[in-house]
Amino acid sequence: YLPYLADKTIFDVSERVAYTAKSTIEKIDPLQARKACVDAISKLPSSERNEHLLEIYRNSFSRSADWLNNELLANIKNDTLKVKVRIDAARSFRNYQFKGAISDLISVSADSGTVSEVRVAILEALGWFSFSINRNLIADHCDQIIRQPNLPENVRHEAQKTRRRIKDGINDPLNP
Repeated sequence: YLPYLADKTIFDVSERVAYTAKSTIEKIDPLQARKACVDAISKLPSSERNEHLLEIYRNSFSRSADWLNNELLANIKNDTLKVKVRIDAARSFRNYQFKGAISDLISVSADSGTVSEVRVAILEALGWFSFSINRNLIADHCDQIIRQPNLPENVRHEAQKTRRRIKDGINDPLNP
C-alpha cells in the first residue's frame, strides 16, 4: 500500500486527499514513505519542478524520522529529563501514531522503574492506536501489565482503559 499512498500524496488533485495520504504514509514509516515517494517522482520526466518535489519529500520525511527517533522517543526513554517533558513527548503519539514507535512505547511502559505518570501517559497514547495493525500486541501488553503484582493503581487503571479502547474501538460510547 505504500506505492498507492505515495501516488495519492504526489498526484491526487485534491489537496485534502494528498495531505491525508502524506500524513498516513509517514506514520507507517517515514523512511519507507520517503523511498516510496522518491520512487514515484523518479518515474516522472526530469524537470525543475520534479526535482523540487523530490527535495520537498526527502526533507519532509527525514524531518519526521528525526523528530520521531531523536526527539519524541529519545525524550520518553531519557529518565534524567523532567517528568513533564517525558509526558509531553508521550502525548504527541495521541495525534501522531507512528507504527515504528509501538515497540519502544511498550518497552518503556512495561518498565517498573519508569515513573508511573510517564507509564500512564504512554499507555494512554497507546490507546490511540486503535486502528493499528499492532492493536492486538498493545492489548496483550495491557493484559500483562494488569496482571503485574504491586502495580501502581493509576498504571493498572490506564492499562485497563487502553485495553478497552483497543479491543472495543474508539467510538464505543462506554469507553471513557
